[in-house]
Amino acid sequence: MRSSRTFIILYRGNVRDFEEKLLRNSDREIRKGLPGKWTKLADTYARQLTIISINPYPETIIIK
Repeated sequence: MRSSRTFIILYRGNVRDFEEKLLRNSDREIRKGLPGKWTKLADTYARQLTIISINPYPETIIIK
């Protein structure tokens, strides 16, 4: 479970297993010196978690 200033993020399902696999495989790629799909996925996932932690509920845009 992670928490921010306002919200608590609960891990459900296999999120923890997915994160461990993601980190393990991307670490293996980096150690081999060949960053590939796992490294790119880990980078995108980390970026998305940061965005969600800053703004978990984006503003609603009303189009008229």
